[in-house]
Amino acid sequence: MQIEEAKSIKIADYLSSIGHSPVRCTDNRELFYLSPLRNEKNPSFNVNNRKNLWYDHGLGIGGSILELVMHLHHTDWRGALEILEGNTCQPLITNNLAMKNDPRLSADDTGNEGNLKIISNKIIEDTRLKEYLFKRQIPYRIAVFFLSEVRYRIISTDKTYYALAFRNDKGGYELRSRYFKGSTSPKYLSTVRGPDPEQINIFEGVFDFLTAACYFNSFPNNTSIILNSVSFAKKAADIIAGYSRVNLYLDNDTAGKETVRFFQSHHPNAVDHSSHIYPDHKDFNEFWEQTSKKTYHSYFFRRGEICPVKAFYPDLPHHGLQLSGSNWDRHH
Repeated sequence: MQIEEAKSIKIADYLSSIGHSPVRCTDNRELFYLSPLRNEKNPSFNVNNRKNLWYDHGLGIGGSILELVMHLHHTDWRGALEILEGNTCQPLITNNLAMKNDPRLSADDTGNEGNLKIISNKIIEDTRLKEYLFKRQIPYRIAVFFLSEVRYRIISTDKTYYALAFRNDKGGYELRSRYFKGSTSPKYLSTVRGPDPEQINIFEGVFDFLTAACYFNSFPNNTSIILNSVSFAKKAADIIAGYSRVNLYLDNDTAGKETVRFFQSHHPNAVDHSSHIYPDHKDFNEFWEQTSKKTYHSYFFRRGEICPVKAFYPDLPHHGLQLSGSNWDRHH
């Protein structure tokens, strides 16, 4: 989807598709909502239907539908375009932070957001989720070791949806589908442990970690931390102190570069691999999506060797795949 195409989507229609209705409207087609970006009792979120622009009077910010989606999903314009491209008028969860702070939507005993309840968790079977993996150029037989398929219910609408789920170290989940990018609480980093005690890898998101497994054609021997948000870099800094080498596979945006500098300031041997593996791409997965079809993709998807991956990851369910970690070691 192009930017101009995205901006042609009516903000009012998008808000309706994610469960927000106007509280009142004026004769000149101005719509007023309770802000989807924060908690409030009096509607101060304004949509000008004629100009297709929004403004939150409480926050003093506004713009087009792109800026709205960026604020709602805490993403950049590329992520906003992807979300809008996949939007099919399903009501989505729009602001985890707002729900966390809303006393009417307290978290339940299972650790899920109060307005989101996971009702099933199983091996990936849904065809649409498999198609989403294919779009991201991640083979099913790699993803199935680390991701599961969840069905979740939005309590406020009693609607049920599906997503890929990646568990973090505190029991929360990162949720991904073509239509949704979000998480349940508690949000935290994830650790995939390997037997090598000398090195540790750090990724920003799970699809970057899965991309690395594809790129190196192997699972790593060493432990990997998936931050799930760069805000957990300080938590990870406490962990990396015990390792002799830190391999960084972070994003090439401003936040990613700042996080690289942060880790390099906390460890004398923190190596930035993003600058030479995918220097012209936003992240590892974007690079993989654009290059794997030409270089690695056909080989990896056809490869059929079956060996004991349990030897490297004894706690993972076994689905008939073994990939050694030696390729990572040679690269590092």
